Amino acid sequence: MSTDWHAEAREALPILIRCARRGETITYGELGEQIGVHHRQVGRILGIIRDEICRRGERAPMLNVLVVRKDQGVPGTEVLAERSRYLPEDKLEAKVAEHQHDVFSYDGWDEFLAEQGLKPVE
Repeated sequence: MSTDWHAEAREALPILIRCARRGETITYGELGEQIGVHHRQVGRILGIIRDEICRRGERAPMLNVLVVRKDQGVPGTEVLAERSRYLPEDKLEAKVAEHQHDVFSYDGWDEFLAEQGLKPVE
């Protein structure tokens, strides 16, 4: 049985942007529950969103850093390009906080949603 990952990515995007506006993170499990997939499938969906952000050609921050592991409160190791699995915990937390701040302060999310034909969720 195949799954339409793009449909789930389109469903997840407004949820992530809502988190960005509120200055909040969300766990893999919470996001999976909201879009109706197992939390282990969320990474694949986040990859689709990341690719779409990269295709825009501008320096929009990666929404993926808002999705965190329940047990550690940080994103999965593949999210940050800085080889995060090798960083000491304090440096990892600082890097994550820096990237999350960029996402929280980015003012182009409404435009990005509109380009995707999506509406914000509250």
